[in-house]
Amino acid sequence: MTKVNQYSGVDFIESKSDSSSSEIIALDDKRVNDTTTIVEYSVKIYYTPKFAKITPDIPEFVKKALDQVNEGYINSKVPLRVTLLCTELADLEEVDDPERMLNIFENYKNSSELRGTADTAALLITKFDICGIAYIDTIYS
Repeated sequence: MTKVNQYSGVDFIESKSDSSSSEIIALDDKRVNDTTTIVEYSVKIYYTPKFAKITPDIPEFVKKALDQVNEGYINSKVPLRVTLLCTELADLEEVDDPERMLNIFENYKNSSELRGTADTAALLITKFDICGIAYIDTIYS
């Protein structure tokens, strides 16, 4: 049987504030070396009006996309699973330049508002000349 845990940023902050630094290091080492416990993270999915216009069933589209992500994690033996928090229409104009589109999305709301209570946020648009773009190493946000 596989064990599934959910963690949030608050869990880590609270555990660190109540523990000595040696306990924190031991806990962090355990988490880093644990390759079997499945950890879930949540995503808030935004979509543009243009995307909504050409996508007849957005909830089904999102479900299939997240199922594919999770299937990739399973096939690659990566102990992660993504869960959907919610979807929301973003009143954003699509642009062809991927970096500019990412910047527009980033500035749509501040970071915590963009994610809401989700761990991450993503934007669905109609066309990109690349498969996707994202910022990395942004745990501080």
